[in-house]
Amino acid sequence: MRKLPKSRWSYESLDKLCEIVIGRTPSRSEPKYWGKGNYWLSIADMGKNKELTTTKETITDEGADVCGKRLVTPGTIVFSFKLSIGKVGIIGCPMFTNEAIAALPIKDESILNNNYLYYILGSLDLTEECDRAVKGRTLNKSKLAKIQI
Repeated sequence: MRKLPKSRWSYESLDKLCEIVIGRTPSRSEPKYWGKGNYWLSIADMGKNKELTTTKETITDEGADVCGKRLVTPGTIVFSFKLSIGKVGIIGCPMFTNEAIAALPIKDESILNNNYLYYILGSLDLTEECDRAVKGRTLNKSKLAKIQI
């Protein structure tokens, strides 16, 4: 784990401050899951804008059912934690995400502000926390949960 700078503020693990909701990808071999209906966020949609209001792909209501109906609501921070680690955005309209993105609804907004969380997550160097995978670096949900904010 990385060494944290001294601060007059206390550090808390991400899972104490936020829920960690991981998305899913409907089967690409099932055309009935893909098409008009619901925005579906992938890493390719992240990185250009702070607020995420559109996606390259959409899924049908059947596809949303397969995703476990994990709809991410506006104002929620999303964070990529597989392959392209560290891309951050704020959801601007309801959408679903794939399994490489964690939605981080804040548990108590009197303790943590979503703009602050956006800034902090975007500035972290998570190299030490990452595992190597065939296609690149990755974090798992338990390592993500332990990130100190």
